[in-house]
Amino acid sequence: MKIPNKLREAIKTRLIQDGRPMSSSQISEAVNPTVANSHRKTPREMAFVLKQMKRDGDILVAKETRNGLTPHGNERVRVEYVLNHEVADPDIIMEDD
Repeated sequence: MKIPNKLREAIKTRLIQDGRPMSSSQISEAVNPTVANSHRKTPREMAFVLKQMKRDGDILVAKETRNGLTPHGNERVRVEYVLNHEVADPDIIMEDD
């Protein structure tokens, strides 16, 4: 999936401005007013965009919280993201830890 550059830059800018880990719904609420209508995403769609950006190395998972099971027995996970170059905070747990 190709992420539009305007959307990618808006997400990075928002993560820089806020400075704390943000969930997909928080990022979606913050970024949607600043991008074109065609680039607006629901929190669920934003989660897919953020996963792709994580694979590309733009952002990192700051916090991963387990919160129950799906009806199929799979674990549900709530994820918060930070920019890749901003992970100097010792309170942020890296995915390697």
